[in-house]
Amino acid sequence: MWHGVKRGQYRSWGPLAAASGFVAFTFNHRYHAPELLPQSVGDVAAAIAYVREHAAAFSLDLDRLCLWTCSGGGLRITFALRDQPAYVRCLVIYYAVLDLRPVDFLVKALGEESCQQYSPLTAIEAGPVSFPIFITVPVKRRNASFPFRYPMNWNTAYFGGIETTRCTWST
Repeated sequence: MWHGVKRGQYRSWGPLAAASGFVAFTFNHRYHAPELLPQSVGDVAAAIAYVREHAAAFSLDLDRLCLWTCSGGGLRITFALRDQPAYVRCLVIYYAVLDLRPVDFLVKALGEESCQQYSPLTAIEAGPVSFPIFITVPVKRRNASFPFRYPMNWNTAYFGGIETTRCTWST
């Protein structure tokens, strides 16, 4: 699991995962400006490589990883949706940015091609995914202060490329 945070507010998720029998890792990626997105994606790749290289020390199966991303971290998992590495067995996208294409300031900063390349929704739309995916999205639709686009229907989750209705709850 990952999220680029300075204060580590997601650290409590590690003990929660461990109590459930999982091994979890959090780390900080270096994403502080749009032009640093490629470097940040490289940080994610390096963290995954480190975990897999040290799998025995962590008592985990290096070929059975679930990637969990939140918020802006969604941009860093597009590779898993596009390339579908065999070691990724599931993916959780928790209130993450899914599409950069409608965000004008990012299109200007990164270019249309990069915005498409780093948008998870682009990879989801491209075709079936070989592993289960769980996506949570905000209840409210986008507005001027939060222009990021979420998949088709707000009451939709994607599991292995199959669109299904998900449970909804009020906040």
